[in-house]
Amino acid sequence: MSGNAGAPLSTVGAQFPFVTPGGVLQSWALQFLQRLASGAGGTVQSFRTVFSSAQILAAKGGPVTVVAAPAAGNAIVVLQVVYEVAYRGVAYSGGPAALYYGSLAGPAAAAGDGSIFGAAASSILVVAGGVGLGRLANSAVAAQPIVWGIPSGGSAYSGGNGTGAVTVLYTTVTL
Repeated sequence: MSGNAGAPLSTVGAQFPFVTPGGVLQSWALQFLQRLASGAGGTVQSFRTVFSSAQILAAKGGPVTVVAAPAAGNAIVVLQVVYEVAYRGVAYSGGPAALYYGSLAGPAAAAGDGSIFGAAASSILVVAGGVGLGRLANSAVAAQPIVWGIPSGGSAYSGGNGTGAVTVLYTTVTL
């Protein structure tokens, strides 16, 4: 796995739809995200986790931490998630995986990957973080990492051979 935790948004590259091909964040998007984060009390950060085929196939076996836990008394607020798959000739079946607070039994942190790993072409899926997830108790999100995986009741990914990535755009708030 690799990441760019805390990387300036202008260097994150084409991982987000509001970034130009040259990696420059469009000014309106940066202003919007900075206002959103400052209203929540934090700064906008990003982290990208790259998955091998073996990790995608093991998504139901245990969660993968995609954003480390914040300090005690703080919580991560997911602003946007970008799911990517690099198709290598065989699509995955099963899923979908999603982001959760703490563990796969924890509350949802963002919408799922929509089984993007089942796509028969290299694809990208951008979802808003936290939209429509409802109210979450501070105790459920305080000092919890953000993890990716398939919870119980979901179907394990199988059959595919591509790679993937999830990029999380987030801020941290004091509870």
